[in-house]
Amino acid sequence: MRIAYFSPLPPKRTGIATYSKHMLKALASKVDLEVFDHGETEDIGLPVHDYEEHPSLLSIAEQCDACIYHLGNNPTFHSRIREVALRLPGVLVLHDAVLYFLAAGRGPGGLLREMQACSTESSETLAKSIAFCEEVPDGNVLRHPRPEAQPVLRSVISSARKLLVHGETTAKLAREAGYEGAIGVVPLLCYPDAYSEVDKTLLPQIRTKLGVGPDDFLVGCFGFVASTKRPEAILRAIAQLVKCGLPVKLMVVGIGEDIVPLVRKYGLKDRVITLGFVSDSEFQELLAAVDAVVNLRYPSMGEASATLVQALAHDKPCVVTDHGWFAEWSEDHVSKVSCGENEAKEVSAILSSWIKNPKAACAIGVRAGNFVKERHHPDRVASMYVDAAKETVNNSETHLSGSNILCDSGSWMANHLANRTHQVMNDIL
Repeated sequence: MRIAYFSPLPPKRTGIATYSKHMLKALASKVDLEVFDHGETEDIGLPVHDYEEHPSLLSIAEQCDACIYHLGNNPTFHSRIREVALRLPGVLVLHDAVLYFLAAGRGPGGLLREMQACSTESSETLAKSIAFCEEVPDGNVLRHPRPEAQPVLRSVISSARKLLVHGETTAKLAREAGYEGAIGVVPLLCYPDAYSEVDKTLLPQIRTKLGVGPDDFLVGCFGFVASTKRPEAILRAIAQLVKCGLPVKLMVVGIGEDIVPLVRKYGLKDRVITLGFVSDSEFQELLAAVDAVVNLRYPSMGEASATLVQALAHDKPCVVTDHGWFAEWSEDHVSKVSCGENEAKEVSAILSSWIKNPKAACAIGVRAGNFVKERHHPDRVASMYVDAAKETVNNSETHLSGSNILCDSGSWMANHLANRTHQVMNDIL
């Protein structure tokens, strides 16, 4: 079987790029792959077709048995994938159930049109859509304070031959958005090659270099830093532990919002380590070096967290929000907190219990790690991807190579240029 695979790839700073690097390695032993991305890519052991620079290369995708598209919420990495997926339907891997920012990346005009296209009563909701767009500060739709209120899913998922999601929460949201096709719930894969390569004898040195003492309990927060990751609640929890005299430090790994003002607010300058963006190998080493991970998320965009899966694969006890995809995890494998007024207090209580009883924390981590290494193993997940792709071939009335969606490279170029023109118009609007 020959599959066209569309996804951002490293060195792009998105977890989906890292995810696909590992997924492609697992898929390569099962099917023939044609890989598509745009811009700079690292060597992944397979040729990569830059379909933005050379649109005619998309004729290769037409000749494949099936297409797999990874769709996330970042317009920089996923706008082109969205365009192709609409023209050449296939298996759509939905990483986020709220695609507001993907639509907002097309400008106010593009966002408004997308909102209307996703509405079942567009004539009645036009005024509401305009009012929603006007809520943004300085007219910048990428800074809307309530993106979760406009998931704008319907138009992009409607043409997919099959959806793959990482949890029942996202599947439910896709159904509510009007998707009537087949939906497969597939676990996020873990990266055994990555975590097994960490030299654990070096972990004491890594901690020392970070300024972490042998008696310090190091809590890690990994991934893009945003208000939905609840940084202030986490810092309040750390401040409460410090007030109780407990030897705790917090390490924040990732780019995004500046948390320095919050660190100052809670007087935690000597207790918080901020590292910004790091390489994949450093990311794994830092995961291995912490004593616990806090991975909160509210409000949820329907997304899963590859970071949580990697942390559990390192046998780390994890604190998550009892909301969205995270709520689907068993309390045998993670500790959950509410997203209400007691959020920081609950995080503090869990971490306090682990600091005082590290053996119990270790037991939780090992139990979760064993579960993840089996259920989320790349070979198992890759087989589920292949089965999904085969279903789209068997269930489609017309083979992809017979499709007239992309008649030839010239027609694709025309469509491509038209889309670029529309984007310019969106910016003007």
